[in-house]
Amino acid sequence: MSLYVAKAFPRWKEIVLELLRAHYDASTNTVDEKVMKEIIPKHDELNSFNKGKQVPQFAAMVRAEAQGDPKNPEIVPKGAAAFALSMPFDELAVLAENTAYLCASVGLSAVHLFADPSQPMPQPDTFAMAVPGKPTAFFFFSSETTRPEVSSAAPIPPPPEAPPAAA
Repeated sequence: MSLYVAKAFPRWKEIVLELLRAHYDASTNTVDEKVMKEIIPKHDELNSFNKGKQVPQFAAMVRAEAQGDPKNPEIVPKGAAAFALSMPFDELAVLAENTAYLCASVGLSAVHLFADPSQPMPQPDTFAMAVPGKPTAFFFFSSETTRPEVSSAAPIPPPPEAPPAAA
């Protein structure tokens, strides 16, 4: 598996996060709806990136992360933390320290970490989708790779057999 880790957002996403933060009311944990009208047609710098529908989609997603979404109770409101431009810890270091765990828990033979866009990487388009706090994974299969051996103190029991079907 290749895991792409971004240390910073692309500039257009930074602009959106800054605008959302400026329209955020911490006392009510809401983002003023007026910001969407400001983001879409009126922001010259955002328009210069020519991202079209990606801008309002990203803004709506982050807005929902900040204040929650009554239509989707699985989205836990993050408040102002949703607008953070970077992680409060070294995300790449944490992943590097835990590659053995990732391999063992997901059944991979290797995890390849990529975080420097100036270095060659196998899937640059996948790296472009990564943002701080949300690394992007690319799973691949190679006939040269094998499943890692996972040692365990106790043998893993076989799955239970299905009950006989009623006739």
